Amino acid sequence: MQVFFDSLEIKDCVDNGVTPYVAQQRQNPGASHGGVPTKNFCVDKFTYDVTADVYICPVGEKLEFCSVTTRDGKKKIRVYKSKTHACFFCSHFMTNCTTNKVGRTVWRWEHEYIIEDMERRFLEHPKIMALRKSLVEHPFGTVKRAFNMGYLLLKGLGKVVGEVGLMFLAYNMRRVLGLLGPVALMLALG
Repeated sequence: MQVFFDSLEIKDCVDNGVTPYVAQQRQNPGASHGGVPTKNFCVDKFTYDVTADVYICPVGEKLEFCSVTTRDGKKKIRVYKSKTHACFFCSHFMTNCTTNKVGRTVWRWEHEYIIEDMERRFLEHPKIMALRKSLVEHPFGTVKRAFNMGYLLLKGLGKVVGEVGLMFLAYNMRRVLGLLGPVALMLALG
């Protein structure tokens, strides 16, 4: 499956000296791990304290480091839970914060600081994201209007990826034809 936001690729960019600006996908609060019923208790409402290595929930209770697990066989994820069982005595337990019977759990990727730095850059330099959007949106608008591709005809991820790939192949061929001309294109291909 192709994903626009890939934290491992963002880490590779940072490791190779590239400064990435990629918008993070936001999940539906109910679809996240732990069954979060309301958006007031999503993970972004929890504060991470780097020095103590704990998460502070919106009510003020601490979720401490519990264990390490792996996701997709690649990413090491640190698991945080309340060791004092404060969740069981909280008025938001089983209503607003979590529907998990063992209390609230928060997952943190071992290199999450890279994503947090990128989000900080977004806030400091909003014009860069505006420029990126203006560069990226033009091809989609051209394909949608000039090629009359407002809707996808096929269903299923594999078929849709193929259909979109063909659309952009046609877009790129049209651009090359416009930039080089038919004679130069034939010479380059021959």
